[in-house]
Amino acid sequence: MAHLRSEGLVESKRGYRSRVRALLERERIWLRAGEVVTARMPTPAERKEHSMQEGVPVLVVGDKAYPADRYEFGPAEE
Repeated sequence: MAHLRSEGLVESKRGYRSRVRALLERERIWLRAGEVVTARMPTPAERKEHSMQEGVPVLVVGDKAYPADRYEFGPAEE
């Protein structure tokens, strides 16, 4: 169970049953020319700020981090 939680696939709350995490609809963000997206695990402050479950990475553009389960990125249309 701990492995599934660390992968962001299961959510658990003390005193409640564990359950499979629901997939959220993703918001698309268009990248400008030259912007690069990187992925990493969030800091504790980022997890708290975005109410993120354990095991969910963030996608970083510049100095802004986006929860990977809620955002997707695409190239800006020319």
